Amino acid sequence: MAATLHYPLLLTLFFYLSTTSFAEDSAVVARPVVHIISAMDKNTAPIKLRCKVNGAVKILHALNAGEDYQWSAAENDVYYCDVIWGSSFAAWHGFEPKRDEGHETIFWKVNEDGFFFSWDGSRWEKKFTWETD
Repeated sequence: MAATLHYPLLLTLFFYLSTTSFAEDSAVVARPVVHIISAMDKNTAPIKLRCKVNGAVKILHALNAGEDYQWSAAENDVYYCDVIWGSSFAAWHGFEPKRDEGHETIFWKVNEDGFFFSWDGSRWEKKFTWETD
């Protein structure tokens, strides 16, 4: 009797496997991860990070010195970010689909000298400097 109960399950499993495509093209693609790294001096006040998508605030975070704040970006959305640090501020695209397409990770390192960009976390390019009132 136990064999009779397993037969329908095996038949269902066989049917499912024979109709499911296991092509390499159908692999699940992970969403890109954006890192905002504070490389500020230890005793520096936190920087206030805010990122918007389509005008709506998606990220609001106080980033302490040495902290790596990260999120998974929707591949088709532009993340417009701004930061405030004391009387200094800056704004940029934390994630931009056209620029970042095909990259799994996007790094932004923030320090007293400005904002540095990298796709691999080892080669950095200065993109922006702080602005003041």
